Amino acid sequence: MMKNNIYSIMFIMLIFLSSCGSDDVVQMNNSLVFNFENMVGEVPLVIASQEYERDNGTFTVDELKYYISNVRFLDDDGNLLFSEEESYHLITQNNASNKLNFKITDLPDLQISTVEFSIGVDAEANTKLDNPGDLDPSNNMAWNWDTGYKFVLLEGKFFAAGETDYRGLVFHIGEDSNYKTLQFPVNLNLSDGTVYEIQMKANILGMFNSPNTISFNEVNVAMGGENARKIADNYENEMFSFIQIVNK
Repeated sequence: MMKNNIYSIMFIMLIFLSSCGSDDVVQMNNSLVFNFENMVGEVPLVIASQEYERDNGTFTVDELKYYISNVRFLDDDGNLLFSEEESYHLITQNNASNKLNFKITDLPDLQISTVEFSIGVDAEANTKLDNPGDLDPSNNMAWNWDTGYKFVLLEGKFFAAGETDYRGLVFHIGEDSNYKTLQFPVNLNLSDGTVYEIQMKANILGMFNSPNTISFNEVNVAMGGENARKIADNYENEMFSFIQIVNK
């Protein structure tokens, strides 16, 4: 009789555990793609061949790179829902290659109200150069004269009015103080294996417009110091904007 009771109890427990397991399994089958459209004002950035007007002259862009890092999703109250691990993504546009997007997979069901990411590399990762992936120094975003990374890189040419030769544009912005965190309000429900694309705009003129006006006639090189700080304040303020969310 006791043996039968034991078997009955074990059977009931097995059914209970099985039912709990089926209800409590967290589905991790959603994905988000971040896509960045590099722009010059309201027109797409074209590498090398397209001239754009600025400061009574024209300029071209040979290369644009920037780090999108530490992607996080917040709820309506600002509470953290998800934080991507090893979150460093190098957005690149040049003649050799374009990498304008990245994908975060295996996401749980989430109701996202705010998307947060940073421009640059956080202080912990910025103190070493043995990082893998997009932080690998072979991506030419590590300083060759100091420890750390360039957070934003823009190189090109400026053709000033009345001059026969061009001035090189070299803007390499790094240093911990120029690491900036941005937030964008969204209304996004991840569930049932959805794949969404978050489309972002990166307007390079925002690096030079507000709150600090940078004239190419006066500043065509910045690799540290006060001008780099001003440009970092600008890309925090005006360079990046949210466009829309697309169901893939």
